[in-house]
Order: sequence, then C-alpha cells, then structure tokens
Amino acid sequence: MQEGKQEIYLHTYTKMSSPIQYEHSELDIKLNRVDRVYNPGEMLDGILMVKANKAWSHQGIVMKIDGTVRSEASSRGAMDGIHNAVSPVQLIEESMEIVPPGRVPEGLTEIPFEFPIPNKPGTNAAKNFYESYHGVYISVCYVILVECERGIMSRPLHREVEFVVEVPTKRIPERAMHEFRLTRDSLENVKSSAKVPDFIISGVFHNTNCAINKPFTGELTVEMSETPIKSIEIQLVRVESIRCEDQAGTERTEIQNLQVAEEDVCQNLPIYLHMIFPRLFTCITSNTAKARFNIDFELNLIIIFETNYMVTEKFPINIYRE
Repeated sequence: MQEGKQEIYLHTYTKMSSPIQYEHSELDIKLNRVDRVYNPGEMLDGILMVKANKAWSHQGIVMKIDGTVRSEASSRGAMDGIHNAVSPVQLIEESMEIVPPGRVPEGLTEIPFEFPIPNKPGTNAAKNFYESYHGVYISVCYVILVECERGIMSRPLHREVEFVVEVPTKRIPERAMHEFRLTRDSLENVKSSAKVPDFIISGVFHNTNCAINKPFTGELTVEMSETPIKSIEIQLVRVESIRCEDQAGTERTEIQNLQVAEEDVCQNLPIYLHMIFPRLFTCITSNTAKARFNIDFELNLIIIFETNYMVTEKFPINIYRE
C-alpha cells in the first residue's frame, strides 16, 4: 500500500442463500449508522450491496471517498464572478478497488467494508477539517462513490451516498452572556431617527458562544413603544466569504426566521427565545485570515411596528461543537 493512503478493511463478500429476482442490476450503499454522522478519526463502515438481475462479468468495483469545499455558482450579489476563480479545497480523496475483476452471481451480493476517516485533511490547502455544510455560496460535502465497469455492451453502474462529518471544537469558548437595550437613539445607519417610533426594548442572550447541538436561548421585554408593535422576529443569518488572490466577496443570507411575538405586543412582559440550529444549514464558525472560505453566523432581531416601519439590530454569534 502506498504511503499516505488510507487502508480499507474488507470482509469476504456474502452471497445471499435465496436468489432474489431484480428487474435491473444496481449498486447500493448502506452505512451502519442510520444518521450517517461521523467524526474525523472514526471508522466509516457499511455494506455495499450488488443487486444483479442475472450473472454478469465486470472489470472491478472501485470505491471512492471524497470530501470537498467548493464555491457554488451565483448570478447575483458580491460573489458573482468570484466562484469561477476559486478552485475547490480537497479534504479527502481516496480511491481503492474493493472487488477485483470477475463475475457477479445472480441475486444479492453483500460486501461489508470499513474505512477510517483521517484526522487531518489530505491536502495543504486546508489545515483543518470543515464540517458538512450546505450553504448558498459555499458547500462542504463528503460522499462515498462506488463505480463498476461492466464492459462495452453493458452500462456501468454507480452509486453515490453522502455522509455527514462533524468536527468537535478543540477549545470550548467561555460562556458569553450579552445584554442589550435598543432605543430609537441607539439605532445606527438611520438617516432620520425622527421617523422611527419611540421605543425601548431590553433583553439578554444567555450565550453568544453557542453549542450547535443545544438551543439558542434568551429573553426580551418591550418596556415602552409609542406605536404598537405588530411583530418581533429573530432571524438566523449565514455570512459566507470567499477569497481568491485580489478578489474577495461576502454575502449574508437568511437561514431561518422565527416569529416570537405578534399583534400589539404586550409591554413589560418577558418574551422568551428558543431557537434550534438546523442541521447541515449551520456548522461551526470557520473564520481564519488566510482561508479561502469563511463561514460566520449572525442573529438579527427584527421589530415591525404597526405602521410597517421595521427596525433590525444585528448580533454576531460564534457557533462551536462540544
């Protein structure tokens, strides 16, 4: 085995005792973990199932493990034109023949496999692993791809399955409670505060260093408002940044929006906040000066008055994984 290559562990393949009739031949991958969630250094294990409607010869079955950070195409915003100039960052790239050339019998053949996920990326382009993440401009995807060439007269078979990689944070940040008090005079980027209804809203976020597997919590109180408040919302926002030589772009896009109060919100009554971070659409915060891809998160507090005047206050948050 070549140096630097990951070792795959194969068991003797199992031929099912009772042949099953299949209309078409196909490959399937079944991972042993139902949630398909793994950490670096753990064993990725499962079963490759070869379903054959009749016996056929093949030129070998190859399994590929791929983990890539790439920019997604966009036709709008600050990212327009940058994604084409940024090459993907390869985190994992392994290929191995799990079945040598031969013949597959009719019915179902099961081939168990085990594959160790490396603790470090396999390229100098990234010093650390990125978590699985599906964003608007950035995606981090880990997949298992199995391919089988069957000769000229038969179409090749392939099957691709995504698995999820979670990366625990090495250093757990300290708890960071954040108290706030919003008034008409405290607003920034407002040309004329006289147009804004007079109001006072105070509150606290229990921790702006947020564990991704725990809810974000806090509370707020409308102390005073000269105009009835029609709605109060909290909005989770992703901040995606891409750098390439002399080009750079940053875009903010909404992940989810939760309404916490509506219709003439009562004054001097605490409103409790409870938000779950959605899987795959959020990940741990990744922000380094030299990285091509950075992923940050913010929380917007949105106040909508009965006159439809809207006030938005932005709060940066740091997400980590315990």
